Amino acid sequence: MASRPDWHFRSFGPLSPEARTAIEDTKKYPMDELVPLEATQKPFDERFRNVAITNDAGATEHFLVQSQLIPKAGWEVLLLTPGEQAWTRAVGTVALTALLLLVVGLIATVVIQRRVQLQERMRAALSMQEELEHRVTQRTAELKEANSLIMQEVEERRAAETLLRQTQTELIQAGKLAALGQMAAALSHEFNQPLAAVKSFARNAGAYLERGEPEKVRQNVGMIDDMVDRLAAISTHLRNFARRPGEKTEPVLLNRALDSAMVILEPKMRASGCSVSHDIGDADIWVLGGQVRLQQVFVNLLSNAVDAMRDIPEPVVDLTVQHDDERVSVNVRDRGTGMTDAEIAQLFDPFFTTKEPGKGMGLGLSISYNIVRDFGGTLEGRNHPDGGAVFSVTLKLAESQTMAAAE
Repeated sequence: MASRPDWHFRSFGPLSPEARTAIEDTKKYPMDELVPLEATQKPFDERFRNVAITNDAGATEHFLVQSQLIPKAGWEVLLLTPGEQAWTRAVGTVALTALLLLVVGLIATVVIQRRVQLQERMRAALSMQEELEHRVTQRTAELKEANSLIMQEVEERRAAETLLRQTQTELIQAGKLAALGQMAAALSHEFNQPLAAVKSFARNAGAYLERGEPEKVRQNVGMIDDMVDRLAAISTHLRNFARRPGEKTEPVLLNRALDSAMVILEPKMRASGCSVSHDIGDADIWVLGGQVRLQQVFVNLLSNAVDAMRDIPEPVVDLTVQHDDERVSVNVRDRGTGMTDAEIAQLFDPFFTTKEPGKGMGLGLSISYNIVRDFGGTLEGRNHPDGGAVFSVTLKLAESQTMAAAE
């Protein structure tokens, strides 16, 4: 059996006598057509053989033969592939295999390169991470050191601020005591005069009592009572002025601070013949500050105004108050000779004074400036267009009447 008609009943080699006898006995095939093919065979490998077949026309064809047994049927099937086609397939197979190997190689190369690149990136990332961790550690150490230095500096600044506040408090107290010392003569006169009057009224009361004139005795005792009340009021203002101020800032009555300052300075003003022209108003004005410290500011400003007019025949201090919805300004003006530009530039420097030696320490304005600044306000000094100097104290108004009521 063959797929080519011209190979029907042909064999690759001569039939043995036994095979011919069996065929003749079975009568399956025509004996005259059982002619062997003119073929030569050479082994190719374990599975294939090279076969050259010459046809009746003398043409030789080359085949690659592969055989397979079918045991149940007792057949041997031969697959003959033309040589050129086999070589073409073989070359194609080899080419395809080479191509596949090349693709696999390229893929493997790409994979290897990517793995190498990935490893390099991982190494670079690890190196960068290590460098970053090193920098973070170094930066953290630097920040800790800087933070330690900052904390140390903050503590030093706090200690310096505490010391400054203590020094300022001491300076305030020293300034108040110095002001009291400067007013000692006037205060002595202020106390001696009522005391002399009290003594005189007491003697008169005794004389009237001996004469049996009780009504006149009652009048003298009433005058003595008035004099004692006056001395007590002066003593109370002086005691409040001299006591050490607190650090608390709260709503305080501006009118009270001004009145107390004028009462304290009344003996000095009377001794110098100075009067105060004030436009304060009757309405209560509440500001943020401290009652004693604010009183000292006005005592300093009024005292300086009186001192600035020692050579003025009729000295007058103008005291005015101006305010809006948020702030209030108290202006203290004297009628003196005013100030030079150099003096204005140094007004609030500690220990700077234009008074004669022994008349002042140069701390009043500096202390007043710092007090007003602690209250969140301002203190300014300038010359008035009509002559003399003007000092303006600007303070914050209290936020509400409830705060004022709490005072």
